[in-house]
Amino acid sequence: MNEDQIVDILFRHYNSLFPKTCSSCGKKFETFKTYVEEVTPVGRSVSYDAEVGTWGKGPAPLIGSAAMSNCTCGTTLSLTTDDMEESRRRELLAWIKEQVDASGVAPSDILQRLRVRVRERVLEHSHS
Repeated sequence: MNEDQIVDILFRHYNSLFPKTCSSCGKKFETFKTYVEEVTPVGRSVSYDAEVGTWGKGPAPLIGSAAMSNCTCGTTLSLTTDDMEESRRRELLAWIKEQVDASGVAPSDILQRLRVRVRERVLEHSHS
């Protein structure tokens, strides 16, 4: 798999999570596009499996990944891989691990680059 394919997988997955509603203020984000346009990213995306060093290997269940953003009311919202098919999640983790091993870049840097690309795709997709 290449990075463009990874971006496509993430785009389709996160797009499937909408509509999404803020549990604090009740604001409803009807589409991934409105979410991207109206929230403010917070911190860096994180793969908990990479952070603990398991990389999804072995029989243990996956912990997952999350990208946090602030709602317009200030509440932190997250987009996760929790609802993604486990085999797909393991595939993504393997790709990220390959990138880390090949480049020496931290997993969070790779995830950040993917996050930026997915957000750009959301905005580009809405104009086509």
